[in-house]
Amino acid sequence: MTKSLATPTVIKSRWFPRPYQRDLFDAFFVQGYKRMLRVAHRRAGKDHEAFNLVHMAALQRPGLYFYLLPTNGQANSVIWQGRGKDGTAFLDYIPKRLIEKKSEVTKRIHLINGSIICVTGSNNYEVLIGSNPLGIVISETQSSDPQCLDYMRPVLAENGGWLLCNGTCRGRNNVLYDLFSANEDNPDWFVTVKSAKDTKDWDGSPIITKKDIEAEIKAGMPPSLVDQEFYCSWDGFG
Repeated sequence: MTKSLATPTVIKSRWFPRPYQRDLFDAFFVQGYKRMLRVAHRRAGKDHEAFNLVHMAALQRPGLYFYLLPTNGQANSVIWQGRGKDGTAFLDYIPKRLIEKKSEVTKRIHLINGSIICVTGSNNYEVLIGSNPLGIVISETQSSDPQCLDYMRPVLAENGGWLLCNGTCRGRNNVLYDLFSANEDNPDWFVTVKSAKDTKDWDGSPIITKKDIEAEIKAGMPPSLVDQEFYCSWDGFG
């Protein structure tokens, strides 16, 4: 039997989830959720976990996968050119031996098992219609084009594909809040909200400390924006 490429040894060799991020991988790879919603504070590492999840999923099941940010420019800067705090490029989290080729023009990663990961904008949804993705990440869902999700839903329903939406609160008039309010208690969805009070590193230290937040307030950051960006308030700045 072929060993799963989503085992902890692969995760550890390139990227290791922080304690508060492990529940998402457990929900997908162990519990089998196909609909996931991650609401988290700014700088919680949403794209780190989502990009690693999508490439591990692509290594398990050959097919087409979309990683979508609100615009092509964001997709390029956040994922294609993006780097972590330690300087590691996002694309380098995929072991090089598992990549057949990468296209700077189309922003596509071709894996050796035949999977393709396409990095683009949700505002580009017209181009995506008619394709057959087995998995979709919609990052910064609060700013995404709502029609993108609407047009992709039938595809995932037909092919048994999966969906991961993530984002940071930005009022109640957006797709992120609509998904949260509709599925908070839906047993078919894995839904989590992680504020700065919930995100700690392996040594128990907060990812963003109270002192960090107080410094931003002192520097002029509006309290309502603090509530939104750090404490996941739907009634924040908007």
